[in-house]
Order: sequence, then structure tokens, then C-alpha cells
Amino acid sequence: MTESNSTDFRHHAQDIHFELLPECSVSRHLSSTGTFYELTFLEAIGRTMPSETVAFDVGAHIGNHTIYFAKVLGWTVFAFEPNPDAFEKLVANVERNGLADKVTCFQVALADVPGAVRMARTEPSDAGTV
Repeated sequence: MTESNSTDFRHHAQDIHFELLPECSVSRHLSSTGTFYELTFLEAIGRTMPSETVAFDVGAHIGNHTIYFAKVLGWTVFAFEPNPDAFEKLVANVERNGLADKVTCFQVALADVPGAVRMARTEPSDAGTV
């Protein structure tokens, strides 16, 4: 079975567009369900935070949470993703959804101490576990 490179769906009268990452459980979910990954969690966050929230999406991956926060909730988002393949999709998804004015992307890892990191998949068959 060949995985599609992108998926589009509507959520609360919003057109949502995603460039997908091959061999990725989040991408498979977006493509197969036509809705956001962890939607119940995202909706709960949206109900508890004020409308002018500034969000920090640490480990933004391809932007599932980032796109929801910025496009559905209207928040300003700072998205951090060190994985070069995921970061490329994150930036593309921000652009495809017209969110350049609401989202700033950073290709860095964040931690509580300075240093360098080495990334590896914790689940070899899932690019979303880097």
C-alpha cells in the first residue's frame, strides 16, 4: 500500500491541509480519519485556555497540534522541531494553511540543560517516534 504525500479535510468550516511524513503514525491517522490526531485532547485544551493564548509546541513534528492551535483556535504558536524531515513538513504545513503570520517555526531541540542531542527512532517503523 502506497502512502499519500498529503491529505486535506474540513474541520469546523476550516479547510485543513497536511503534507505527510512517510512511515508515520500521525500522518496515517490524519490521512485515514480525516481529522486531527488527539482531537479530544486538543478540544479540551481549547476549552480551558483564553482566546489570545500563545502556545509553545515543543516537538511539533509535522504540525498537527500547531495547525489546530493556530487555525482552529486562532492562537499564536511557536513550534519547535529538531528532526529535519519533520521540520520540512511542519514549515510546509504552516504555509499550506496560510498561517505564516500566526506560527513561527524553529529547527531546534529544547531541553532543561545546554548540550547536544542525537535523535533516533524509538519505534523503527514509525517516523513519528524520533
